[in-house]
Amino acid sequence: MNISQTSSRIINKYGCKASVQNNGEKSTVKAFVQPIRYNYREYPDSRRYRLGKRKLGSYLFVSTPDVRLEPDTTVIETDFGKYIVKRCETYFAGKLPVYVWAVLSPCGEALEDDYE
Repeated sequence: MNISQTSSRIINKYGCKASVQNNGEKSTVKAFVQPIRYNYREYPDSRRYRLGKRKLGSYLFVSTPDVRLEPDTTVIETDFGKYIVKRCETYFAGKLPVYVWAVLSPCGEALEDDYE
């Protein structure tokens, strides 16, 4: 068994279910989704608005290498929320794809609770 098969087996066994939507096509995959934590609560996607600083936390998505992702187009939905892909890449070991990762931002309307 090679590294790609091993990582896919671990993701499929321990990952959560996620729905990936690309250009109207929807598929269900297994993945790991977790918050990206930064020191001192400084988030690179935070923007200043008239009412204050909006919290736009980022999340890390890791799945099997066969999952197709497109920045600013792909929408990922889990039991915990709905996200849009901001950046994504496939990790390779030599010429062998091992996994795909992405940085996600929450989708949806801005709510009063989103501001500090």
